[in-house]
Amino acid sequence: YFAMNYDNSVPGAFAWKGNLPGTFTLDITSAMPGFVGTVGGGVQAEVTLKDVNSDGIFNPYEREGDDNSINATLSIPCDAGTGEMAEKRGGGAFQANNMSFPFLPATDAMPGSGNISLEPCTTSTEPSSWGRIKALYR
Repeated sequence: YFAMNYDNSVPGAFAWKGNLPGTFTLDITSAMPGFVGTVGGGVQAEVTLKDVNSDGIFNPYEREGDDNSINATLSIPCDAGTGEMAEKRGGGAFQANNMSFPFLPATDAMPGSGNISLEPCTTSTEPSSWGRIKALYR
């Protein structure tokens, strides 16, 4: 993901960029009524690993420093949730700056913050369905 994505176009801001697709599941069982359950979907994350000394090598002090970041876009399709979240869809964003990678982060322990905007899933209708219902009562 990173080897071919070294950006040295801005002096003093050299970095590797990695675009990582994936999935997520968010358990919100302790939320306020109307939003209890789980929701999940797709995530497209961009991980930036800073090359502080601009030498093209990701040194241990750069990995363990606080110069790395993650920015992600979240997408939630209909029918991707459970409980009260089963009929919701939407999307959002996630951001984590000042990341240190002395060890790989745990799957469920990625620090950061973000937001998700949800709306009810719509039910499609057939244009002629209302006319057919009226015809039943004539």
